[in-house]
Amino acid sequence: MGGNLSTQIRAAAEDALAPRSGLYEALLSSPTYLLHVPGSRGEGSRQSLEPADLNLWAEPDTELGGIWIPVFSTPEAAARYAGTLESEEELIWVGQKPGGVYGLLSAIPRLAGARLDPPGQDVPGLEWEEVRALARGRVPPEGPRLYELPDGPYRMPDGLRGRFGHVSPERVGFDGRQVVFPDEAPLALEDFRRWVRLTLDDGEEAWTPCRHFAALLRRQADRDRDFALESVLLAALAAFEMYGDAEALCARLVVEPGRAGFALGELAGIYRRSGRLECALRVCREALCDHPGEAALHRNLALALAEMEDFPAAREAARLGLLRFPADPTLRRLS
Repeated sequence: MGGNLSTQIRAAAEDALAPRSGLYEALLSSPTYLLHVPGSRGEGSRQSLEPADLNLWAEPDTELGGIWIPVFSTPEAAARYAGTLESEEELIWVGQKPGGVYGLLSAIPRLAGARLDPPGQDVPGLEWEEVRALARGRVPPEGPRLYELPDGPYRMPDGLRGRFGHVSPERVGFDGRQVVFPDEAPLALEDFRRWVRLTLDDGEEAWTPCRHFAALLRRQADRDRDFALESVLLAALAAFEMYGDAEALCARLVVEPGRAGFALGELAGIYRRSGRLECALRVCREALCDHPGEAALHRNLALALAEMEDFPAAREAARLGLLRFPADPTLRRLS
């Protein structure tokens, strides 16, 4: 089975826009391998470890801050990759039974996704929502995927140098202008599986890869120290289901003066939208002690309780929130 998975990963690397149902099925039916940092030298490679005992090798996204976990189709591929790393720690491979790795990965904080059989020039990846589908034993929907920003197409600033191209509608799922901004943010072929609609400075709409757009926003927000743009970026990451990167941005904002309440309210919303309702409740309850004037915390507490079908508690949370925000439509609806 490992050979079939290796073949599917290579095919995905050669054509980022090709259908991936075969890859997904191979991922569910084949054993996979992770890199583990053992607690003591000489532990040796293992076919399995309990999840609580794993200390996984992870790679931060240098642009957006989320965590990527390398996943391998064979022990040899894992060992080769470990040999390319400049690490003072010993790394060994650990096997996972078919389909077993994805539930483990989906529980990792700030998970952006998994990269399959790195290194390589164009390494295929699994984004957060694909990992979650595989964790549930389901084949993810075929891409490419199209997204809209929550408040409508974002109007790009004047002066950005865009490069226009055209990929056939059969390949990308839409017929329209496509644009990238190579001077502003990095770009990989894998990014062309997810697109978002923008409005350019000529007033016309165009589509650009989601991760490319998010990296562009992050660089602009950092350069200009623009809090409003950080809010746009958080909303975009949530809309794109890039929850690990959104978590990472919240962790950075929470330590900035005057931003903790906002960041914790957004983090609770990210946990709720991604189905981690217990985490959302914990953040809301702890944060409301210090930030009772943050409306998002009240809203997400009531919504998370309602989604857990604890309707009496949801109504009480909404009632308490309305004492501070009597016109809030979400709290009024849940009260």
